[in-house]
Parts: sequence; C-alpha cells; structure tokens
Amino acid sequence: MTDSQQQLSPELDWYYTVKGEQTGPVNEAELLDLYNKQVLCDSDLVWSEGMKSWKELGEVLPKIMRVMPVKPQPPQVPANPNMNQAETSDEYVLPNSPFDTPKTRDIEDNAKRAWRRFLARMIDFVFASFVTSFIWVSMLSDDAIVAVVETPQNPPAFLLAIVLVVMGIIEVFAIHKKGMTAGKWILRIRVVHADNRFLSLAESFKRYLYVLVRGMGFMLFPLFAIFFALSFVEVAQTGSALWDKRLNCEVQHGQMQAKHLAVATAIGAFIALSLLALIGD
Repeated sequence: MTDSQQQLSPELDWYYTVKGEQTGPVNEAELLDLYNKQVLCDSDLVWSEGMKSWKELGEVLPKIMRVMPVKPQPPQVPANPNMNQAETSDEYVLPNSPFDTPKTRDIEDNAKRAWRRFLARMIDFVFASFVTSFIWVSMLSDDAIVAVVETPQNPPAFLLAIVLVVMGIIEVFAIHKKGMTAGKWILRIRVVHADNRFLSLAESFKRYLYVLVRGMGFMLFPLFAIFFALSFVEVAQTGSALWDKRLNCEVQHGQMQAKHLAVATAIGAFIALSLLALIGD
C-alpha cells in the first residue's frame, strides 16, 4: 500500500510525538481534535500503517481532512410551541409601528421612558389597591364599614402586603400572556423577551420579584425613594433596568391612541375626585 492509498482509509490508527515521545494510537477524528485544541502543531511528527517514515502533521493533514466524513448537523431548532410567541404585526414592528427600539443613546429620551414606566407601575398599584380594598371592605360587617367611613383611619399594615401579592399575580399572568399590564396598556409599553416571545410564567415571576425588591423597595419609605432613584438613573443612562438585563427582556414603547388617552383621562379624573372627597371629609 502506498502512502497516498493508505491516507484515504478513514479507519487508520495514528501515532504522534509530543516533545519527542511517541504517543498513540488515535483515529483521524481524535488526531484532528488534538490539532484543533492545539495539543499538536503542524511540525509534530505522525505515523500510520503503510507510511515508510514519520512525517510532519502539516504535510498529511490536508489528506486526512479530505477523507474525514462530514458529520451531519441538526436542523435549526424550531420555536418552542410551549412559549407564547410575541405578535409580529405592524403594530410592533418598525417603521410602520408606533413601537420603536427598546434602547436609545439619548439620555433625555430614556428619562421620559423611565417616567412612563414608573407611571404605568403606579397605575397598576392603584388598580391592585382598589381591587384589594374592595374585597377587604366587602368582608367587613355593616357596623365596621360605618365605623371606617365615620372615623377614617390608616389602612392596616397587612393590607399593603396583600396589595403587592394581588399586584404580582395580575402582573405575572398579564406579562406572560400579553406582555403588558393595565398600566402598560394605557401608556403603550410592552415587555418581550429578546427572542421575540412573551416571558414564561417563571420569567414573569422572577421579573416581578426583581421589580418588587430592586425597583419598588416593597413600597416602603424610604426604600421606595432610594430604589426608584437608582432604577431611574439606570434606565436613563442605559435604556434598560436591572431586571431587563438579567432576564434578557426588551421594553418597547409606543404612541398612545385615542382609546388609551380616554382611559387615562378617566382614571385621572377618578383619582382626582377621590382625593377631593377625602380632603372634603
């Protein structure tokens, strides 16, 4: 068998030298792996059955690579059917969409987005507070309700914890299903994964925990003010918050349309009237 004939056999065993010492045998795939890992270099000597003498690896390597069978590569992994894919209609795609890229280099523009995100969260907090208060009041007796109305007192401490739990349940499922809560819908904000899908339930839950601790400070003063300031600066400077980066999220912003403005106006009017009623009492 000649040197060229033996090189075409893909089953040959190869011996090689490392620092002058003979090592082996290995097959072609293992020999190439050693070369790719830089254990061997072109000047290292190799030998296989049928060769008259040792040769440099760089001399025989092209022949080995020509006869090596090509390993089949798996096709592209399809989208996980269990993941809720984000819509890709014109509503969410530039340039026809009011939604734009999640990050910009303009600090002033990012600051406006930070305020927008803060207001959306406050709307969600007010909504959760209203739902929780309604449930709490409905559980009171008539005498207890009359006592609360006649002598208003600060709500019990446990009520804040319940509000945050209710807010979390609503947000986790809303972000998972549609990428937006009620507040985000009004202000045209959508949260999606960088893979253009909505977050899983686990990701949505982790995101809310990040927001609850790092963004809201459990709504306890002064933690709330401190963490809000830190998050505001971070979004203004980088275009994204800590929880966006940790979970590889993108926060998209769009233009408010007539229906969103109408709902926002109604909510604002309701809050204003409620505050006037409290002041009047």
